[in-house]
Amino acid sequence: MFRNYLKAGYPALWVNTLEPDRAERDLAAIAKEVTANDAYRWDIQSGMIALADGKKMPAPTPVSAVNMAAAGKGVVTFLWNFGRFMGSVEVVQAVQNAVVALKDNGSTLVVLGPSADKLPEELGRIFTVMEFELPDNEALAACAQKTFTDYKVENTIPDDPDYPPVAEAARGLTFSEAEDAFALSLVEARNLDPQIIAREKGKALLRQSGLQMSTFPERFASIGGLTNLKD
Repeated sequence: MFRNYLKAGYPALWVNTLEPDRAERDLAAIAKEVTANDAYRWDIQSGMIALADGKKMPAPTPVSAVNMAAAGKGVVTFLWNFGRFMGSVEVVQAVQNAVVALKDNGSTLVVLGPSADKLPEELGRIFTVMEFELPDNEALAACAQKTFTDYKVENTIPDDPDYPPVAEAARGLTFSEAEDAFALSLVEARNLDPQIIAREKGKALLRQSGLQMSTFPERFASIGGLTNLKD
């Protein structure tokens, strides 16, 4: 959808993500294809940065970031932690004032954040919300393969190069969390052990939401009846 939003000239997008680095990397590549221009990143510490060459430009406040982004032609600007500033009336006004210029210039603001709940009511109809999904099994399998290779473990690589049990055990983790879990498994077991990875995922769930994940030896086949519930 991101590609289509850019082609349609949407001025402001909110991308729900726990991985701003991975989201920026993937979406910036799409932006480059669509606009043929280099994308930019803004954060409160570094100011405005050109992703192509790392060149920095002064933009010390979120308002200045919005104004600079609106002044560009066909520019996609990724805003990190911008939701933290959405409670400011100055920021709300800056975005409202920039919408016409963003549309006229074919530019887009892209907020990267964990939840669009921080969007104030005044901006709810300006920003279009989209999801940036956590890595799927294919991406996690590739991550597992790379981690295994990078650590140069003196062990045989599992027969199935797609690592389906390992990838499935890591589903729900960010790419960075998965890398850490894979590395820990290699340290502890000298192999990619789905049980260790699932254990680390359980810890991540507990940290983030208070949920607890448990594993049980029982399977549906060992439970009598309850056919409809099993289905």
